[in-house]
Amino acid sequence: EAESIRIVAMEDGNKTLRLLVGNDAHGGYLAPWLDVGRAIQQVRTVSRFPQITIIPDGSCLQVRVPGRGITVLDLTLQ
Repeated sequence: EAESIRIVAMEDGNKTLRLLVGNDAHGGYLAPWLDVGRAIQQVRTVSRFPQITIIPDGSCLQVRVPGRGITVLDLTLQ
């Protein structure tokens, strides 16, 4: 699973981190756990998928990414 996930992170300097989480697998969905190294206050989904609320657990979160697709998230850090 890990070899199929690609992540790009961009920080704006105002406690916001944008994550682009890609899934290179040709199969179905992957749901990796990500640890950003700082406590997460809020997660906002920028892309159309997933449409469920993502609840962070400290500095970690789990996100579902479609096969050959990408999920874009904005994280507000504490």
